[in-house]
Amino acid sequence: MVQIKIKAIKKDYHVFAYFDDFYEFIKELLDKLQKCSECTTFVAFFHLPALSDEQMMTLFYECNKINVLIKGINPQDKKKEIKIIKSNLTSGNMYQFKDPVLLLGSIEEDVYITSKSSLYVVGDIKGTIDFFYDDCKLYASFIDARIRICDSQFQNVTSFLPVEVYYEQCTVKQRNLKEEGMWEK
Repeated sequence: MVQIKIKAIKKDYHVFAYFDDFYEFIKELLDKLQKCSECTTFVAFFHLPALSDEQMMTLFYECNKINVLIKGINPQDKKKEIKIIKSNLTSGNMYQFKDPVLLLGSIEEDVYITSKSSLYVVGDIKGTIDFFYDDCKLYASFIDARIRICDSQFQNVTSFLPVEVYYEQCTVKQRNLKEEGMWEK
């Protein structure tokens, strides 16, 4: 399985990749980057799983052939520890998470979050969350937010019950974690 995502973040391009087969990854990467570098030199940061020396040299060589300049490489660690935040994420701010996060608070309306891992929120979510990878999930007690996971479109997700938000076939899906009970008189 090969997954490649190219994003512009703060006037720089970033290439995020996850793969099982390095040579299939190189083939797909070159196809995508060749389109980006047709008119000018394409400059980007690369966020990749750890590579061997031979794989790194292959990446440099192939990118050089198609006029792609590697501005930096951020190797991704497999071991991720959960980070705990005990406060609300306030309006008008932008947050970036690379490890799983447990938020003991709420996400206000004008908050924008980018994340490379799952997010667990014990509180309300009303902001916008952009997950980079298809295995990222969002768990929340209440949600009325815009969510994008991997290559899906931003989707409005609303649930008044505890919910799991996940990625399936280029779409953001949700599953209630607790069935709605009927109010009795």
